[in-house]
Amino acid sequence: MKIDDHGVLKIVEPGQQSKQQKKNPVKIQDVSLRDGHLSLFGIEARTKNILKQISVMDTLGFYSIQVLAGFPPDMIQKYLDNDPWKKIQTVKKYAQKTLLSMIVSNRLPEDSDEDISLKFIERAIESGIDIVRVLNPFNEDDRIKDAAALIKKHKKHFQATVVYNQPDRNNGLDPDHLAHYETKCAALADMGADSICILDAAGLLAPYEAYNLIRNLKDTIKQPLHLHTHFTSGLADLTVLKAVEAGVDMVDTCLAPFAFRHSLPAVEPLAFSLAGTSRDTGIDLESLLSVSQDMEEYTSSFKHLIDSSRTSSFNQGILGSLLSSSTAEHHELTAATIAAKGVERDVSPNIPQNAESFNVFVDGEYFDVKISKSGGPRKSRLKKKDSSDVIIRERTLTSPLPGLIVELKKKVGDYVTIGESVAVLEAMKMLNRLEAKNTGTIKEIRVKEGDMVEKGDVICVIE
Repeated sequence: MKIDDHGVLKIVEPGQQSKQQKKNPVKIQDVSLRDGHLSLFGIEARTKNILKQISVMDTLGFYSIQVLAGFPPDMIQKYLDNDPWKKIQTVKKYAQKTLLSMIVSNRLPEDSDEDISLKFIERAIESGIDIVRVLNPFNEDDRIKDAAALIKKHKKHFQATVVYNQPDRNNGLDPDHLAHYETKCAALADMGADSICILDAAGLLAPYEAYNLIRNLKDTIKQPLHLHTHFTSGLADLTVLKAVEAGVDMVDTCLAPFAFRHSLPAVEPLAFSLAGTSRDTGIDLESLLSVSQDMEEYTSSFKHLIDSSRTSSFNQGILGSLLSSSTAEHHELTAATIAAKGVERDVSPNIPQNAESFNVFVDGEYFDVKISKSGGPRKSRLKKKDSSDVIIRERTLTSPLPGLIVELKKKVGDYVTIGESVAVLEAMKMLNRLEAKNTGTIKEIRVKEGDMVEKGDVICVIE
């Protein structure tokens, strides 16, 4: 019987498994209780609610557990009522075998004092963080040099990040595409990175694109490669598996109750799939499934917070927006802008014959539309838009999703043209430029830097 190789992954023959599995295991970072919890439920887990799970997860064989996002401490305290330093110190007591990691996003304007960001990193390290992942949403490498030097000074693991915002739909074989990411990774390697994370927060990375990209990077970059990809498009499971075959060293996953939808791929099917191969994770499957089952009970109290407007895992809208975008646009793509472009509106419903009612979703809002039995015009609970409301909406710039206003680029009285940046919104660890939808003068600005906004909140009025 012939046993094929799958890239660097080999199906190990019986009797040789224990020896082969120690050579090149995939390291797993669990992000369930930080990124996974936030992605699904819009809030991070409270420390007191997760200590039991942390103590058990510490025994499973994870490489690291992500416990903190590096945004200003006042934000964490305001929205979580949770001292971030105490959180790290407490979790550290329950996770003594597993490394603790954090992610810090450099999102300050170019002329801002970055001292607050550096102090945040230093305090986190002092509290017990072992791995610091540093990213700049626009891949501006010069903006993270000070953070890199600080982490290296404290002899902690500096994980540099390449934000994946320039996809290649030629399966990653475009020479310019490969050269772009090789250059980015080489610059981060020169900066002293202990590992390099390819961070795909929008789920843009396709399976064979990931395979070819990582195989080529492994030939040129000595640092271990770490993949972070979200399930938003529905591709993440396949992408992670092909990345493993290509030789990626580490991947981010969640326990199943915190996975899928807008979150990350689940660890259980990955660990099961790699068992008995040369890339076996080494995680005990029975213990893993037991922890996952316990976590189902925990997440049941949060499931009402999940966005239920879409049930299918494959998001064709996101992929369609990529195919119709130019290369120049790709550099500016983020999870928010892609999602916004992928929304389908005003689709005529397919109404079964003799039906008495049908359901309509408008911008995620549910309506039960009744059909008149008299043969007259159909009446619904959908309120017709007033023409004046349409005019008002055309004159306002609104937030495409919940987030933090980190910068206002214009002021009242400024003249703007269509496409000109008015503000910068931080959401899902990404910076999103909010651009004017019409040409005119800014009459009113309804937010200030540091404000939290919800989807649809008015940023400014342009007339």
